[in-house]
Amino acid sequence: MAILSIKPSKHGRASIKYVVSEKSHREGMDRVLEISGVNCLPETALDSFSKVWDRFNVSEGKNVQTYNVIQSFSRDEFIVDNLDDVKTVHEIGLETGRRLFPGRQVLVVTQADTKNAVLHNHIVINNPNPIDGKKLSGAENRWINLQPKHDEILREFGANVIDLSKERSIDRRTISEIKTSEQGEYVWKDDLRDRILQSISNPKITSMEKFKEDMILNHRVDVKERKNGNLSYYFIDEDFKERKIRAGKLGTRYAKEKIHLTIELNAQGQRNSGGMKSSQKKSSRIKRSSITQTPLTNVQIIENDRNKDYSDLFREEPTQTTKEVKKKVKPKKEDTQASKSANNEDFYGVKRESAKSIPMEDVEELEKERYNKALRDSQFKQSLEYKILKAQEEAKKKNQHN
Repeated sequence: MAILSIKPSKHGRASIKYVVSEKSHREGMDRVLEISGVNCLPETALDSFSKVWDRFNVSEGKNVQTYNVIQSFSRDEFIVDNLDDVKTVHEIGLETGRRLFPGRQVLVVTQADTKNAVLHNHIVINNPNPIDGKKLSGAENRWINLQPKHDEILREFGANVIDLSKERSIDRRTISEIKTSEQGEYVWKDDLRDRILQSISNPKITSMEKFKEDMILNHRVDVKERKNGNLSYYFIDEDFKERKIRAGKLGTRYAKEKIHLTIELNAQGQRNSGGMKSSQKKSSRIKRSSITQTPLTNVQIIENDRNKDYSDLFREEPTQTTKEVKKKVKPKKEDTQASKSANNEDFYGVKRESAKSIPMEDVEELEKERYNKALRDSQFKQSLEYKILKAQEEAKKKNQHN
């Protein structure tokens, strides 16, 4: 059984250095077990690729320079301790490069320095053709088009063949993300994936509304449905950076279709369980109502005004009865004068004067301050922290009502 994934890269040098000169990820094992080249020498592959990029103006960071293929095999078929298995895996990688990408420069590196010592090939394909500079088309680098040829190669070498077309891109991870994760460092996309999986694995999540509510309340992630029907996720990572990403860039299991499928399975499980008895429901409501939910305090706000208390935004103004309105006492003269003097000051506490007595620079500065304050308030109301606070207030009201 072999798993094949293919991803484009705009940093060809980094792709080659990663598979060739990177430090081994497994102690006591060499990083490179076998290395070969197609239409290039492995010792000078980086130089050969670079000359083609320069000749056809394929700029680093702007254009796709390489396609990186990872071909991984099961330990039930090939093991690293068997030298014949290592050579067979390497030959499969070479044949894959020749047939799937004819006429291209291909570097094949066989490794097994993973956590479970799984044999796998890194196949780096130079995107521009070394003769005419023609780049790989969409049809030439899509799994659905490559799979039949790949399966044919596996059969020739006696390897098991399975249909992985439905499971491709379950998790879309770049080389940089894999490298960072293997070094034990924080990867915000992995953090987001974990939060999503934790939410949908909860059997109580039986609708999209409950999924969104659980994500923002318990996992601090805002889920938005886009106009085309797909999902986007927005959250603040451990480094307090705002992150927004489309579901498709995380992988297929985080897209709307997969989320809906999991939610439906949860709902079906709830229906099969028959739910709780009425007495159990009543006791659970009593227990929930006895618990007081602590509102979020000292929230870290990403905007400039971090320590401001925004609890007043959610506080409802008390309504006056007709009797209270009738009994309303007219203000005394002193109060009227005090209000007039207060009205003579703006919300910055600056006493209003005639336009002639205030320099134009001060007027412009005050206007800037007013504008910046309004902008900060507006940005906060659009922020994730505002939505979390609002969701917590709504949940608190529901608990009190129950």
